[in-house]
Amino acid sequence: MKTYIQCTLAQGNTRTVGWIEERGAKLGACVEIKDDGFWDVIGVGSIGLSKDQVDAMGRAKFGSIT
Repeated sequence: MKTYIQCTLAQGNTRTVGWIEERGAKLGACVEIKDDGFWDVIGVGSIGLSKDQVDAMGRAKFGSIT
């Protein structure tokens, strides 16, 4: 089961929060958000959740590692 971590992401001057796979939740990593381009990880949370748990919260962004 994959674990997702809430991270603060930056794309130029734009900031957002998204849930990305734990393996990419590292400061300085670059992740791709489907239909939203590439984002730099500038903050990493400490709690991991399953995709089902994040889905239950609604309107979450998921990222993949590039």
